[in-house]
Amino acid sequence: CPHGAVRPDGPPVDHSACRACGACVEACPHEARRIVGRAATVSALMDDVLADRPYMEASGGGLTLSGGEPLLQPQGAADLLQASRAAGLHTLVETSGAVPWSHIECVLPHVDRFYFDLKAPDDERHREWTGASGANIRDNADKLLASGADVAFRMPVIPGRSDAPEVLDGIAALLRRLDRPTLRVLPYHRVGEDKLSWLDSDQAPLGVTTREGEEAFVQACVHLSRRDIRVIREGRGRTPEPERPFTDRVWRLRDAVQSATGQDVALKVMHS
Repeated sequence: CPHGAVRPDGPPVDHSACRACGACVEACPHEARRIVGRAATVSALMDDVLADRPYMEASGGGLTLSGGEPLLQPQGAADLLQASRAAGLHTLVETSGAVPWSHIECVLPHVDRFYFDLKAPDDERHREWTGASGANIRDNADKLLASGADVAFRMPVIPGRSDAPEVLDGIAALLRRLDRPTLRVLPYHRVGEDKLSWLDSDQAPLGVTTREGEEAFVQACVHLSRRDIRVIREGRGRTPEPERPFTDRVWRLRDAVQSATGQDVALKVMHS
């Protein structure tokens, strides 16, 4: 490593010295290192997107910008969304809302629908779970709804955290205040825990089992329904096989996504 971030006698990576130059990736004979993500132009991304137009047309889908947080790159996101709209594609953005309002304003004219994640109903829990206040997120939710945007709120159910009755009651109260008493509820999955070692993080995995995640998910959905919240369960049940034929490339992409374990798909084009 020209920057001294990787040394035979030191830790695997000194992140304070790493410049992501990629020299260690090229030098490693066993492909043990890789750079996740790449710089790309909107034109190049649109070539990838439009290659899957047959799938989108057959399934009624479009372009979804997912995360991480896509609105951390507002201008690039806006340019890609605008190009997608110009190509006749439906556009959707998944966001945590934890960005300056100006970032949301930048993409607003080019988005058909927002998926807006909620994690905690109050600042105390939000700071405990994420390390930051949730006030800006709630303000952005208010502004986004006031703009007339199509917004669907979502919440992941994390056993031992967001499945607590008082948390669910707070989320229900927030949705009623926003006059949007519908919530898309997502089950907990462990895919992200593998990334802790990649990031050299000291954070310990939650150690939640699949069964615990499923039980918390079901109980949270029942609790919210009893609070007069319309619950849409995500991530459960098999999708029927499509009746219309797709190209071989689409089937390869589908198989790769369904068989992936602990890996990311950098460009997410899915149902919206």
